Amino acid sequence: MYLILCLLRCFLRAREDTEFWLFIANLFSLSSSQNTKQKMPLKVHRQNVVRNTEFVIWNATESMDELHALARLSENEVELLDSILLEKRKREWLTTRILLQIVASGSELSHLSNGKPILTNHRGISISHCDNLAGVIVSDEMVGLDIQRLNEKIKRIARKFCHSDEITRALESADELTYLTMVWSAKEAVFKYFGERIQFAEEMRMAHFDVHDSKLELSYDGIHGSKRFTLVHDFIDNFHVIYTE
Repeated sequence: MYLILCLLRCFLRAREDTEFWLFIANLFSLSSSQNTKQKMPLKVHRQNVVRNTEFVIWNATESMDELHALARLSENEVELLDSILLEKRKREWLTTRILLQIVASGSELSHLSNGKPILTNHRGISISHCDNLAGVIVSDEMVGLDIQRLNEKIKRIARKFCHSDEITRALESADELTYLTMVWSAKEAVFKYFGERIQFAEEMRMAHFDVHDSKLELSYDGIHGSKRFTLVHDFIDNFHVIYTE
């Protein structure tokens, strides 16, 4: 029933987008080619009328063996996976490869000198993991994605990433922890958009928002120039998901 509700939610948000039906077709094609059961990704973002942007997110609770089977790795990729020491990083690496087969089939993932991920066809990509939740967003332009779960520790470091106005608004908010988490996540998404050299507290400022808002505004003024961002905010499986529009 939960899966049906998730798919219905996708349908309601993307019912006029052919990319949604291609996404569903890819899921069933991937699932039918494996002997192990796949838990389907929860959501695909509808195609933007300005640019081609695809977003998929997945609560990956499968075992390592199941993930390995779903990833369909080449010999070189198996060697790369074996070189990763921590199981947490192995899971993240595998879930990313599985999602890439859905939203970027035929492209390979590489990295710029600053570590920012990029696809071999030069499309923009951003990746985020938080616990079992994995997300990938792919676009014809640069893009940034971040996933966060509420954590009280963020209050202790708020001054490292918040402007004084943002701290004041967080304290005035009905939910200080959620407010700070959304500020952090939005700024992290913009950091991933640029890929390097960002001063979180000094160079990025959030416009006033409510913790239930689905759209956020952020102004950046720094070494990369000046830019105003609109970010999409969603709440999925108790995680805050924010990405640049």
